[in-house]
Amino acid sequence: MREIKRMKNSRAYTSAFTLLELMLVVAALAAMAFIFLQPMARPKVHGCGINCVNSLKQVGVSFRIWASDNGDKFPMGVAATNGGPAQQSAITDGTGAAYVYQVFQVMSNELGTPKIVCCPADGDRNPATNFGGHFTDLGNIGISYFVGKNADELNPNQYLAGDRNIGVKPASGWAGKTGDGSVTGFSPNVGRTGNFKSLLAYQKDPNLQWTDKIHQGKGNVCLADGSVQQMTSARMRAGITNVNDGTWIYFP
Repeated sequence: MREIKRMKNSRAYTSAFTLLELMLVVAALAAMAFIFLQPMARPKVHGCGINCVNSLKQVGVSFRIWASDNGDKFPMGVAATNGGPAQQSAITDGTGAAYVYQVFQVMSNELGTPKIVCCPADGDRNPATNFGGHFTDLGNIGISYFVGKNADELNPNQYLAGDRNIGVKPASGWAGKTGDGSVTGFSPNVGRTGNFKSLLAYQKDPNLQWTDKIHQGKGNVCLADGSVQQMTSARMRAGITNVNDGTWIYFP
């Protein structure tokens, strides 16, 4: 009898241990599934936002490195004869929005690849394969970021570069391909002519906003000190007060 009882107790113990093991395995699998599947469940735009921030940080670093080799001036303020953009005279007098790409072109060594200046979330722009012929032939078609015409290292809060989807939102909402209220705001979709605007003129206009074309109504701005900030429309407008004469912006 004792032997039979001992065998029953042994079976019960073995059964309980096996169930415990099963529970541990299920718990471990559930934890692993949560860890690996959670990133896949995030909206794609979030990842694009992070990639855009990282790209703009590299853009900011490139501007500052280039400036350190060119009299502490960004490309917008350096003559073509001294290594600045080929159409630097047009950029200086405010008619050079079509040549925004040349600002990045002269920084090719610092940027490394033209993919850096094309935001992954910008479905209307295609990254260039190199800094040469593609930019010459197609102009701003590979550029996703605006450029602050008068940005200077001496004023670290000036807007140096940032997402191009800024505009004045009409009552009917974002629509169209050109004009201030287009799906990409001040920046034309065609990517050739560009646009030149003073943000200061719209500083107190609540309709000056990021469009919802890129980053779901938010945007990223690289300041003259090289730092990058993710901004809401309200914060973007508030920052205009700090940029002084750097409010003239080239939109590609």
